[in-house]
Amino acid sequence: MAKRSTEPTSRTWQLQNGITLTVSYGRPAPPLAAIESYLSDILAYFKERRDELHEDLYREGPPEPGWAMYGRKFCGNCYLIHESDNEGNYLPTDTWVKAIIAAHTAATTVINMLENLEEYRAQADGWLMEAVAALGKRNGDLDAFELILKRVNKSVFQQP
Repeated sequence: MAKRSTEPTSRTWQLQNGITLTVSYGRPAPPLAAIESYLSDILAYFKERRDELHEDLYREGPPEPGWAMYGRKFCGNCYLIHESDNEGNYLPTDTWVKAIIAAHTAATTVINMLENLEEYRAQADGWLMEAVAALGKRNGDLDAFELILKRVNKSVFQQP
């Protein structure tokens, strides 16, 4: 009998403007709602820096890791990083906000799809059909998040 792995695993997604979201977790993978919760928290952090502290450039390096929580259950650690920060190529705080909004939008879209899966199945065509099909598989919410995130990254807040 094969022994079940207890080693932590991770998933990484590319956000806009070279920002990377990584979630490290044990098994099973966290539900997307836990990652959406982290994105909500980190979005509030960056909005405060932009709107209340009037910080034009974010020079603090990677934000502190956050937790992927589902209710009261800890599901993993979340990290955002912008590699060019190491060379002093900082992003405007507003750019961080917009990248996180795009990721949050993708997460809430998938969560909405899960809540209304039969309606989406009945109407899905084109690229959306692939996301709906992913939702029927193990860790499919994370796979669907990746598919939707790629679409959102191409369309939301992009300069012509």
